[in-house]
Amino acid sequence: MSGMPKAAQWMPTREQIRKDRPIDLKICQCQDCELVQIDGDPVSYFKEVITTQAVSAKARSALKTELQSFARASEQFGGSRALEIGSAKGGFLPVLEELGFDAVGLEYGPENVKSANLDNKKTYRGYLLDFTAEEIEALGKYDLIIINNFLEHQPRIRKFLRRSRRLLTDQGAIYISVPSLNRIEAASCMHEFVPDHLVYFTEDTLKRAIETTGLVCVDSYTKNMSNDIVAVAKKRHEKNYADMESQFRALTCKVAKFIRERRSEGHRIAIWGAGHRALSLMALAQLQEITFVVDSAEFKQGKFTPILHKEIIPPEEINKKGVTLILLMLPGNLNEIVYENLKNQFLFSGPIYVFDDYDVTKAGE
Repeated sequence: MSGMPKAAQWMPTREQIRKDRPIDLKICQCQDCELVQIDGDPVSYFKEVITTQAVSAKARSALKTELQSFARASEQFGGSRALEIGSAKGGFLPVLEELGFDAVGLEYGPENVKSANLDNKKTYRGYLLDFTAEEIEALGKYDLIIINNFLEHQPRIRKFLRRSRRLLTDQGAIYISVPSLNRIEAASCMHEFVPDHLVYFTEDTLKRAIETTGLVCVDSYTKNMSNDIVAVAKKRHEKNYADMESQFRALTCKVAKFIRERRSEGHRIAIWGAGHRALSLMALAQLQEITFVVDSAEFKQGKFTPILHKEIIPPEEINKKGVTLILLMLPGNLNEIVYENLKNQFLFSGPIYVFDDYDVTKAGE
């Protein structure tokens, strides 16, 4: 786009008119994630919120209605702290307080911060990505974080969202509002592309950005006559495999007990399957009482299993080696296929059992 003003807030004085030159604005799209972006540096004032108007009563009322559910959720989990990142002069902080939050703002513009604090709207001065780890920690945790039409100005979206996540309580939520690229496209509003807005989100790309930063999008919708997209995000909690490990240990004990009991009955036991799953389970369950491992893959035959060092033999040697019991440890429907081969092709007459990831059962029953 040629002939663009160099910034949305660039209005030259009489003396600056001679130096005023248009710029070319290059609009790009990422081939991987579809995000539409401006190819250029951020404007000089991207860290602060530039606003000349007070927040209207209508806007405050609309936001209060939107955020009521967050207030109820916060009460449910015993929290009451809210933070607006990019809070300007703190126009929305009273709304959060009316909803029962202990509300604070974070704003870079010194005049905005001064105005907010003079009006008893508690506001910290700073820019989120400038803070050290210690300063982030000092800000504390919040049950609700508001990022209202500020994310699109940021040159480092992922880092910005990750930093925001660090300020969130475990049950908290982040409310993000951005201009809608869907609406710009629908109305062919090319004049909506400005150097101040580095990033242009659709509902899909906003959700995608959120979900690559340790967050999960739990809701999204449009507002303001579809001019803006709202996304609500919560922490994606880390997986905890403690319960799964406990269940797995119980399972290995069950398999080991089965092998010991069959060995005590005098069986020479072979496990069919030298795949990674079977080899790992044998080692973890410490199945020393088995005699052989059977596998039809020729490149494995004649070698030994790791850890237990049991010889891997071809199926043709099962009867010659004196195997009297076989435990199948194969993925999917291979157990059924091998069972039929043992009976019909290799004429194995001993008992055959199957391990199906949950239990050991008698094959064919």
